[in-house]
Amino acid sequence: MADGAQPLDAALRPLDAARLVQGDVPRALVASSSGALALTRWVPGQHGQVVHIDRADAFGDRLAELGLTPGAPVAVLRKAPFGGPMLLRVRQFVLSLRMDEAAAVLVAPAG
Repeated sequence: MADGAQPLDAALRPLDAARLVQGDVPRALVASSSGALALTRWVPGQHGQVVHIDRADAFGDRLAELGLTPGAPVAVLRKAPFGGPMLLRVRQFVLSLRMDEAAAVLVAPAG
């Protein structure tokens, strides 16, 4: 399509890991189909699995290098007051993300 929008049939195809990694699935569709929320909406003590990273730039690549990939377990350990960074356990290590960075990470509840 000329304006960059994807055809409706492409947007409605079943979600699969390859499409999530490629980033060609609209964020709203990912969130509604998996019950995922942006990491910024989570509170300390909640845990789940990464569903999608909504950054197609160098920082999105860096998040993947750090282990934030679809299917990775993540738990919120702490949130700093006044919009400060949040502390996460990702796989077997602890990671701190600014709120604007965490907003790009969609996480579905574990279970």
